[in-house]
Amino acid sequence: MSLTEIAMKRSRFTLTGAVALLIAGLVILIGFPATEEPTVPFRAATIEAYLPGATPERLESLVAKPLEERVRTVAEVKKMETTEPPRESRRLVGVSHAAIANSRVC
Repeated sequence: MSLTEIAMKRSRFTLTGAVALLIAGLVILIGFPATEEPTVPFRAATIEAYLPGATPERLESLVAKPLEERVRTVAEVKKMETTEPPRESRRLVGVSHAAIANSRVC
């Protein structure tokens, strides 16, 4: 005897089971906690520094190097990528999960 034959012979039991599953699903759906905008931890930060009118060498010596040294002192920093477009300095910093909640650089 197949499952389909059993379900057809006992149609009241099958219908009752289907209705019970539907009601259980609706109860769970109503009580399920949901937020419109869940919190998503970002494990990266971008640091930009500008020094208008400065040469790239001056920007690097006065801003970029001290900033990079200061960021490297934070234990949670995993990696740092540096780009030096004209007249600005950018750092992309990847941090560990623990740093998101309780660490500050400056």
